[in-house]
Amino acid sequence: MPQKSRQKSLDACSLTQLCELITEDASAKVVYLVGFACAGKSTVARLLADMLGIPCLDLDSVFYDRYQIDVADYIRDRGEQDFRQLEAVILQELDLHFKTKHGDQALAIVATGGGVILRQESRDILSSIDAYTIWLDTEPEEIYRRIQLSQHPSFCGKPKAELKAEMLKRSCLYAEVADLKIRSVILVD
Repeated sequence: MPQKSRQKSLDACSLTQLCELITEDASAKVVYLVGFACAGKSTVARLLADMLGIPCLDLDSVFYDRYQIDVADYIRDRGEQDFRQLEAVILQELDLHFKTKHGDQALAIVATGGGVILRQESRDILSSIDAYTIWLDTEPEEIYRRIQLSQHPSFCGKPKAELKAEMLKRSCLYAEVADLKIRSVILVD
């Protein structure tokens, strides 16, 4: 699969600036948001999609719609490996659907799950020439706070050190697929 040169990095970015960066990349058919659990992917995806007038999909919601089971329940019952395999299949199907459409602008914004980058086939899709992948690199302290507030099933109640270690482990994988790394998205322009 053809790859493109990587990665621009910003400490902060407004939604308007982010829309401009997305529309500048004429090759992008799908915009993917990646980042750790509770980084803000779903929220930012919805806001960007509204501003750009294109569909927004959340990979976890697509999973639920297809299998009629919440991601956390599926992982608890069948394990993370099985979930990641099905997640990769859904990602591939969505990617193929949008990349076969014609036109010169992005056709959808997709908020991924935090662990989508754990499978090589998913990383190949996220780093392909006609994808534009944005890594929301939220500070560990903020991630920890949001996880506790949301009661995120995979990480709530785990020690901060364990969470930080997992974030560090995944950061090289997020960097591998990202066209743009943003430390902070300013939600109000």
